[in-house]
Amino acid sequence: MGGRWLALETAERAWAATILRGNVYLAARDLARLTRGVILLAAVAWGTANLYYVYRAIGSVQLPRRLGDLEIVEAVPQRVLLAGTLACGIVYGLVLSLGTGDWWLQALLASRPPSFGIVDPVLHRDVGYYLGTLPWAVTCKNFALLATSTAALLVALLYLGIGSLRFHGWRPEASAHARAHLGLLLALLALTLVRAAVLDPAEAVAGLRGSLDRSVLEARIPGARVIAVLSGVTVLATLVWGVRERPRLLVAAWGALFLGALIVYGVVPGLVRTAPGDTVASERFEQLAFGSDWITQPPGAFPALAATVNALPVWDADRVATVVRRTRAMGLPRPAAGTVLVPAKSADGRASWLVVPGAGRDRIAGGWEPRAGRP
Repeated sequence: MGGRWLALETAERAWAATILRGNVYLAARDLARLTRGVILLAAVAWGTANLYYVYRAIGSVQLPRRLGDLEIVEAVPQRVLLAGTLACGIVYGLVLSLGTGDWWLQALLASRPPSFGIVDPVLHRDVGYYLGTLPWAVTCKNFALLATSTAALLVALLYLGIGSLRFHGWRPEASAHARAHLGLLLALLALTLVRAAVLDPAEAVAGLRGSLDRSVLEARIPGARVIAVLSGVTVLATLVWGVRERPRLLVAAWGALFLGALIVYGVVPGLVRTAPGDTVASERFEQLAFGSDWITQPPGAFPALAATVNALPVWDADRVATVVRRTRAMGLPRPAAGTVLVPAKSADGRASWLVVPGAGRDRIAGGWEPRAGRP
């Protein structure tokens, strides 16, 4: 594997040395490798630190062992347990960093976002924010949400396994060590939800939340502010539970956050009626991206749309070939000697074309070519 990597790297650098601006290609490869390495190190450090903190709470692990007819209990050495903890943290970090190979593109674009001077009609942000800043912010938010949620779930399962976390009905009870660790992870998760609620209006305007009409969008924007406030309250309640055991406060805060998210993102969009003919910003962005916004008004060089159409070339090579194919598709008899296109003048003075039998011609790509003589 090392030899293959070295061969590919050598070939890529040798190829880049033969082309103009090849150093830009090499700089992009180095930046991509650096970004991927930093993310991998952060993910491995995050997973290893959480698992090592759980390891500190474990006194000893005993496993049954059979010697002949005797069954004894043998303690696992601490160095073996520590090595397993570090190995699991590395595996967790590797899995968490999968799919981050192209993040350097978003990070580079977000470092210098473009400015187009065109603002959206809802949040009044420049289009460059949705193109440069928002994708990287959403990527970081999703990564933080995945890291905090998976770490909290994994740590909670481990504490349940060693007996440091129990549930009495719906109330969690944990040791001081486990409560502090879980409280910090859940507070980070709630803080990530605050960031998600702040970014949600921009994601909805950009079309990342699906097709939304203006009525649903206007109801979603204040709802996102409510979710951000509830998430902030949940952060404080979770920290209080981590320091002082207040299970009712913890359950009430997370229950209110879950109920509020259900109402804002599930119930309200179903109750708000769609406003007919109302266009949201994402459709405007799509028109700008595909250059179809000129349909609403003619280009500046022409007084009207009809004048624009009349100025377009009517009988280029592709259009003539299309007419000939349609004529044959209509079942008209095909001349044995081929076809010839003869220009003629119509009543209004504009050039038109007549398809008449003529000398033998061969069909080529994009037009017709005579076998002999002038076209």
